Amino acid sequence: MDGNTALDIIMQRLTRTSTDLRAAALLEMNLLMHSKLEMGPSPPWFLLQDDPTAMVTVANQEHVALPPGFLRFDDDNEVGGLFIYDATITGPDKWRELPRSSYNKMQGYFYGEDSGSVPQVYDLLMNRAYLRPVPDAVYQLRVMAYFADNDCVDGTSTNLWLTNAPDVLIAETAGHLARTYLRNPELAQSIEPDRQAARDRVYRAHVAFIESMKSREMGDD
Repeated sequence: MDGNTALDIIMQRLTRTSTDLRAAALLEMNLLMHSKLEMGPSPPWFLLQDDPTAMVTVANQEHVALPPGFLRFDDDNEVGGLFIYDATITGPDKWRELPRSSYNKMQGYFYGEDSGSVPQVYDLLMNRAYLRPVPDAVYQLRVMAYFADNDCVDGTSTNLWLTNAPDVLIAETAGHLARTYLRNPELAQSIEPDRQAARDRVYRAHVAFIESMKSREMGDD
C-alpha cells in the first residue's frame, strides 16, 4: 500500500474530505509511527535490518557513532547484534559477535592499558557504541538491529510500515484524529476494535518471525 491510499482510507473512516485534516493525518501518522509504534517495547520484525557497512572504528577512539535511524538491538540478544570483522578467522564467516557489557565494568577491566587492541566488548551510550579494548586500528563493524522507517508521504511511494502493517497505521491515525481533532469519542470508540485487531495481528506475526530465527535446545524456556 502507498501513502496516498492509506490517507484515502483514513479520511473515509472519518467521513471527512477536508484537505487540512488530510494534511494533519499525514503529520500525525508519521509522529505515531516514529514515537508510539517504533519506540514501543517491541519494534516489529520488518524493522530488523542488517548493515555491514554502517560503522567503522577509528584508531585510539573509544566510541563509534550509531548509524542514523538506529532504534535498538534485540532485547533477548538472540537475533542479530554488533559484530566485528575478524580477518584472522580462516573460515568464510569472518564476523565475530561482540558481547555487550556495562561501560563502567568494561572500562574498569581494561583500565590502564598502554595500547589499544581489537575490541572485545561494547556498550551503548548517548547514540554511540563504546568499545573495549580501545581500537588500535580501523575495524569494520556490522549492525543487525531495529531501525526507524522512512516517513510516509501522500503519494505513490511506500515504506516498511505501509507494506507490512498498513492496518496499524490507518487505525492508529484514524482513532487519534477522531479523539483529538474531531472530538468525537463515539467515532474513536468505533475504530478501537480495528486498532486492537491490527496491533494483535502484527504482534503475533512478530513473535512467529522472531521465534523462527531462534534455535532451541533441551532445557531452554
